[in-house]
Amino acid sequence: MPRLRWAIRHPYQTLLRNHDKAIGSTGFGLGQAAVIGSFTIGVVGWLTYQYVVHLGP
Repeated sequence: MPRLRWAIRHPYQTLLRNHDKAIGSTGFGLGQAAVIGSFTIGVVGWLTYQYVVHLGP
């Protein structure tokens, strides 16, 4: 319970610690997830645009 109380009082440090643990266990962080997400959205948008322009009515 003391750790939970500390986490409630220090949310930013807890977030950083958990983020570091996530990177350590997966080799993957929030920054990488954001980059991959935006890249994926860009690719899907570009493909949709190509489909509409070239194969549309």
